[in-house]
Amino acid sequence: MEKHSSTKLRLYLVLLFFGLFLLAPQKAIASSSYDLSNHSNWNIRIDGDSSGSTLSSYSITSADVDNDGKNDIIVGAIPKDTLYIIYGSLLENILQNTKIIDLNVPTNYSIKLVGPSGSNFSINSKVADINNDSKNDLLIGASDTDFNSHTNSGSVYIVYNELINGYSGTGNTVDMTDSANYNIRFDGSAGSYLGFSSSTISDLDKNGKNDIIITSPLSSYTAPSSGSIYVIYDSIIDNYSNTGNNVDLGNNLFYNLRFDGSGFFESLGYFDVISVKDIDSDGAQDLIIGGPNNNDLGGVVYIIKHSIISTFGGVGNNINLNNTDNYNIRLIGGNYTKFGDGVSVDDFNGDNKLDLLIGDRSTGENNNLSGGVYVIFNNVFDYYSGTGNSINVSDTSNYNIKFIGNPQDQLPKGVVQSVDINNDGISDILFGDDYTDYNSRADSGSLFVIYNSVLSNYSGTGNNLDIANSSSYSMRYDGEFSSGKLSYVALATNDINNDGSQDILIGERNANNNSRSASGSLYIIYNFPHSISLNSISSLTKENYFIATGTVIATQSVTNIKGVQYSLDNSNFSGTWNDCSATDGTFDSTSENFNCNVSTTGLTDGSHTIRFRAYDDNISYTAISNYASASFTYDHTSPLIDWTDTTGNKKKYESTGNDNVFTLETLPTFIFTKSSDATAGLSKYQILVNDNVYIDNIDPVKPGDKDYREDDDKYIKYDGDNNILVHAKKDKDRLITGKAYKWKVRAVDSAGNSTDTTEKILRINTHEANFSHTWFPLTLLNIGGTDINFSSIAPDKIPSSLNISVTTPTFYGIAPVGSKVTLRIEKENDSNTGRDLVLNTTSSTNESSRFGINLTDKLNTKTEYFINLSAVNPQGDYVELPEFKLNVGGSGGTGILRNIEKIFKPKNVVPTSTKGVNHIVPPKAGDNVVKKHCFLWLCW
Repeated sequence: MEKHSSTKLRLYLVLLFFGLFLLAPQKAIASSSYDLSNHSNWNIRIDGDSSGSTLSSYSITSADVDNDGKNDIIVGAIPKDTLYIIYGSLLENILQNTKIIDLNVPTNYSIKLVGPSGSNFSINSKVADINNDSKNDLLIGASDTDFNSHTNSGSVYIVYNELINGYSGTGNTVDMTDSANYNIRFDGSAGSYLGFSSSTISDLDKNGKNDIIITSPLSSYTAPSSGSIYVIYDSIIDNYSNTGNNVDLGNNLFYNLRFDGSGFFESLGYFDVISVKDIDSDGAQDLIIGGPNNNDLGGVVYIIKHSIISTFGGVGNNINLNNTDNYNIRLIGGNYTKFGDGVSVDDFNGDNKLDLLIGDRSTGENNNLSGGVYVIFNNVFDYYSGTGNSINVSDTSNYNIKFIGNPQDQLPKGVVQSVDINNDGISDILFGDDYTDYNSRADSGSLFVIYNSVLSNYSGTGNNLDIANSSSYSMRYDGEFSSGKLSYVALATNDINNDGSQDILIGERNANNNSRSASGSLYIIYNFPHSISLNSISSLTKENYFIATGTVIATQSVTNIKGVQYSLDNSNFSGTWNDCSATDGTFDSTSENFNCNVSTTGLTDGSHTIRFRAYDDNISYTAISNYASASFTYDHTSPLIDWTDTTGNKKKYESTGNDNVFTLETLPTFIFTKSSDATAGLSKYQILVNDNVYIDNIDPVKPGDKDYREDDDKYIKYDGDNNILVHAKKDKDRLITGKAYKWKVRAVDSAGNSTDTTEKILRINTHEANFSHTWFPLTLLNIGGTDINFSSIAPDKIPSSLNISVTTPTFYGIAPVGSKVTLRIEKENDSNTGRDLVLNTTSSTNESSRFGINLTDKLNTKTEYFINLSAVNPQGDYVELPEFKLNVGGSGGTGILRNIEKIFKPKNVVPTSTKGVNHIVPPKAGDNVVKKHCFLWLCW
């Protein structure tokens, strides 16, 4: 019974959690109220069949009974000892014509089960798989039966699915006094009112099969009306087959555990006060039980962990809760309260630990009998170990939040629930107050919905919220009639219209519809039913944003569309959500078009998912399962590309390299290596000439049955797996002979990203590529003492061959200052099948525009060499001399050679990495230099 020493640390962690929780993205919401007398504020109304039937009081539930995947409605009319089942499929058919369902019309219900007269049959009903055949069965309470000569002993009926599904169509009436119409009937002791409320179906003994927990709130085993709760394991249930099995729980062989209340009129199990949850997170189910009428303690809630439950084996175990060894924690309300009047267990603060939600209809704030609902976080009670611990919630440090009702209202009258109403991934709170007087209707009653965002505004303990203050709740639904008593033990939630959201089922027991006094009505309010469709979204983009458009339709919603949001690569409610815009400027109706400016900043290349959700005036969001979504590929990276060259004059190509090609073809063929794009894939290639698209739409994929394709404007050949060859075929696309061009290849991926090769030069029957329009001649003046004056100014004057006698000639010439001059010498190989490279070297011109290249390795006599000389100026222009042949042998040099050799006397010889070459250092300024050179009529 001692608290752990880590109290301060735990409190710190809780406060830290709340700080983080408050930072989570949430929409601010002002509370809304809905008057159910306005038919636009509900979707379905089911009316009792006659005056005094008080339909929906105590008994509302929803589940799939007929196994068609649609949730059905199960609602009781206690004074008529009747339980109605309306299948989801029938509901859909009825709603095509009307939203009001009158149970006086047999075609408006599927099955009507009628119990013994005056038995309060249907005062409690639950739906679950009891016999473990994966089909839902019925558990129905009839608290006032008198079987076994025991007055007001009460009974609980179990009806297996096989009996229910024996009926088809509508208007079926089942007489529950006929033993053939139920499988098992458990009967209580005299005056115990077995089945009055709070039946539960769950696997308590951890064997994978459901057990049942049923109550007799006025049994008197410990003290008068102390109340009892029976636990009946599946091992007992399975002993009964077929129909008509009657089991007297006065015999201790027919139950496993019986928990008995601790004091006078405790009424253990009275109203909806049982929860079976793993509250200590040990993987086993625990019992949380309320006894709201314990006058000595002001009401009580027991936490009985599985560690206690598992100590009892076999049958007939009677467990007195007056013994402190038989419970772990007992929460008490204080003097003159009804603490424990409604119990729910859920995680309300998002720490993945279960918390408590407990009603107290007689707590005294705001004058006597105002009532209240306590929220007690796990950190308040998980400090306690062992058994017999007691927590008094009259101490404000022992609860976190308390909702306080209006004076004399007795909030919450037996039912509190928790469920995620607004689809934000955290449970919300629902409770009723059947005595509220809103809309000038006394005791019309109200249902309050409190979103978790309201709770998150408060930290620590002892926070009191007056429910009369609209900031204390998110939504309020008000009863239609004076004295209608909306929400009097009449509340359920489930997804009725199969849209993934929890809808609200709320009863008004004394509703007077159809001129029937207190016939009762069940209102069903869809939780923002809507659909989201996407109209336009990019499947592939490279941009920093794109526009997505869509439509939200919510014509069945009682609320308007308030907004639409999108999120990238986020599959749940958390994460970053971004607001979209209404196409007409404002979200204010039940049908809206929207557009979203989707930012792709920060995304990696590849496939991404964008999800969309809508929310309504109450900030209730699209259910996660119904988020609209689409996939798109983001590709912001240019494709990989590896370039080779064009074809043309093969000799000239081989002699000048890949970056500068000479050809005679005016429709040249371009060759390039295939590239790739890992994300979006390649869309096409383009050939650009002088920065303009010359050949477009070159398909990157070869046809499956051949290696080429012919388009209207081009031929494409796929050379194996690596190269593509392409050339234009129309005369209008011919390049101009005698002109040089800059060309490149562009790879374009499917997202529109592109990568260009570096530009290369293509010369159509010209030896110059002058793009800067500067004067740029190249002249070879002398080779090995032979004056020649070969110049690019007159290429046609250059002979095809030349004889010299010097075996280590020097090549002298003129080109603009700063030019790079390249000499390339080749010869035929021995097999006459190609050429061997003899020399390839580059020199620079001096400030006098002169260059000289001296061969140090001898050339062979009687051998024909191929000479190529080219120059590139600082502006990147190119010029070359036409190729000519050089034969070594014959007469010596001329006088001009002697003059040149005198001018370029090799005072400094700088060796290069090219074997057999000395680059003659040109003269410096001020040296004895002949600065004038003439060719034909032109001198410089």
